[in-house]
Amino acid sequence: MLKGCLRSNDILGRVGGDEYIIMLECEEADFGEKFRERVKMACKLFNEKSGKPFLVEISLGIAEFRPNISTDIQQVISFADQQLYEAKKHRKKSVSRANNEGA
Repeated sequence: MLKGCLRSNDILGRVGGDEYIIMLECEEADFGEKFRERVKMACKLFNEKSGKPFLVEISLGIAEFRPNISTDIQQVISFADQQLYEAKKHRKKSVSRANNEGA
């Protein structure tokens, strides 16, 4: 699903489990939000058409930086990771489960 949201010059790499790193070249100030919406729409379309008994959701942690000789990529990844966990916390608070009592 993520590959469908990427452009030909974007780079996708699996970190482990269900975590990935994506490197996107962007010039637009709000590109992170545009990408977030693109992924959200891909999930929505998948969920509408899949017929699966589950929903697919993706949490994103986005860190923007301008690469240069002193860029500490581990620091950039750590910041994105912090953003990811904040997004996951927010998503968990917004998800409600159906109660099957009396069913």
